[in-house]
Amino acid sequence: EESDYATSYSYFLEAFEAYDTLDDTKRAAKCLKYMLLCQILDDDGLGDVNNKATAQNKKKKKHFTAIQTKHQLKYAGSDLDSMAAVAKAAKTRSLDAFEAATATYAPQLNDDLLVKHHLDQLYDHILERNLTKIIEPFSRCEIDHIATLIDLPPAKVEHKLAQMILDKKLNGTLAQGTGHLIVHAALKNDPTYQAANDLIKNMGDVVTSLFKRADSLDA
Repeated sequence: EESDYATSYSYFLEAFEAYDTLDDTKRAAKCLKYMLLCQILDDDGLGDVNNKATAQNKKKKKHFTAIQTKHQLKYAGSDLDSMAAVAKAAKTRSLDAFEAATATYAPQLNDDLLVKHHLDQLYDHILERNLTKIIEPFSRCEIDHIATLIDLPPAKVEHKLAQMILDKKLNGTLAQGTGHLIVHAALKNDPTYQAANDLIKNMGDVVTSLFKRADSLDA
């Protein structure tokens, strides 16, 4: 929940090494699956970049390829294949490939509630990035055109854009009557405006203080 996937990776790595030593292949394979999930999520930018342990744990993640190669035959199976398919989709930011992976490996991805929860977040993140890339050059564009470019139903695209606007991830408005998205230019901080605003506030405080003193003298 804290999106500290690098630290989570290190915990799963320790668990994997323990289960591998005990020759508990079922639990060890699940740990490998979760290690790959953490790596995918962290590489995609969903991790906690402010976490102090991130740099240290990223060094540990470099051992994943070596571990996977060493134990490729021992732990080969649908669990690792499913995460490999998700990793490929995340790397290319392909929603079609992502949906194909979750459909092909539904038991491994959708039936595991932990994996499903984080993959839903990953899908939303990829969708947001793809939408942002499409609308970036425009100040006004048709929602139907965006839906065609991203190959999703217009209703789903409109709902996601509305969510991004509410979450302040997109500075714009939806003109529902015309089916357009209007993108607003980012507002720049004007130091002159802020200084004037502060001056007016200070003058108001001074006037209020003078009125209080005048009332006290009259009393």
